[in-house]
Amino acid sequence: MAWTEVDSATTSPAETDIPFGPIGTKTSFQGRVRAQLDNLPSQHDHYTLIPTYCNQAIEEIQTLGLSMGREMLDQLPRLRNWRWWDVTIAGQNWLPLPERMLWLEAMFYAESTAAYDPSTVTLKPSSEPQGANDDFGLFSRTSTGWPTLYRRAGSRVEFWPTPSISPTDYRATVVLQGTRMDNILSADTDTLLMSPRLQLLAIDLSVAVSMEKMGWDEASEKRTQVETKLGRLISPGEKERARKKTTTRVAGSPS
Repeated sequence: MAWTEVDSATTSPAETDIPFGPIGTKTSFQGRVRAQLDNLPSQHDHYTLIPTYCNQAIEEIQTLGLSMGREMLDQLPRLRNWRWWDVTIAGQNWLPLPERMLWLEAMFYAESTAAYDPSTVTLKPSSEPQGANDDFGLFSRTSTGWPTLYRRAGSRVEFWPTPSISPTDYRATVVLQGTRMDNILSADTDTLLMSPRLQLLAIDLSVAVSMEKMGWDEASEKRTQVETKLGRLISPGEKERARKKTTTRVAGSPS
């Protein structure tokens, strides 16, 4: 089987998302990129590759932001807490992660192999192992049962114990919850789900990627500018968490 995406994100008129095209319109995503590339003419060899460079930058800015800290996820509110479901395979203690998953938050399971329906299926939580993640590999490989423990291992999610079909069928419907990669843009009307401020940075990174592909001298400076702006964008969330002070009580009064 393959992972089935459960959730979707709806937009509203209040959300100022930038349409992908047309490239000739300077207010569109592609149009803003082209404008920063000195209005790259349509005859240029890289002109038709601008959409590809834009999608490369969109995925890159998400992973780049995560390398700076988990606060990056604050800029992806419509992409958080998405769910995917699949069914475990007898004798196999892992499944490949969903292709569009960016960050794994949690795993749940149902004691059946029925298709997941949020309105009818009751889930049970799986837990991450206590202690070092490496200890997961020390658990018995012969134990069978429902997937009560899980961990991310590269592009896989591993669980324990191993499902079996005999003498008891322990195959289960598992549901992963996490942050989704943003949309791949192709049609002019397509938009991103990341925050509007991050969309503007995605445009700037698209320019940097385009410059790199074309061998422009300004590429390195442009990328540095984007990374600096990205750090400033995600830092408020970090500072907001840091300002929460731990309080203790002395003689009944907080201090």
